[in-house]
Amino acid sequence: MKGSDNIIDNSKTIEELLKLAGRKIKIVKDADETELYAVIEQTYKRNKSRFEELSGEIGLYRNDYCFYYGPASFDITSPCEDEYILDGEEKYIFIKKERVKVNDTLQYYRAVIKKSREADGNAFTG
Repeated sequence: MKGSDNIIDNSKTIEELLKLAGRKIKIVKDADETELYAVIEQTYKRNKSRFEELSGEIGLYRNDYCFYYGPASFDITSPCEDEYILDGEEKYIFIKKERVKVNDTLQYYRAVIKKSREADGNAFTG
């Protein structure tokens, strides 16, 4: 028996770990809200040299992209125009979504998300 034949479905274990390491969020899809545990990791943690907003020629550049890691029990990959994440007061929109599989067994979902900012009328702060 090869090692790859012994792959088991770890999605339930990952879901339990998300409850420990993550926090409760809401995913809003076509006005339906679903609460679940997920991890939202800011991308600046991977770019160790940039923690602050950068000033450019046309205003401030914010590093508002994050990674989402969520349970296999909630499919985020179905297309939906009006879909977003609520994490407390923060609102995130999906940029790219994907399934993470091992030997065709779904383990969890991950995505690149971006903080959604409401326009305040100031062209420089967004």
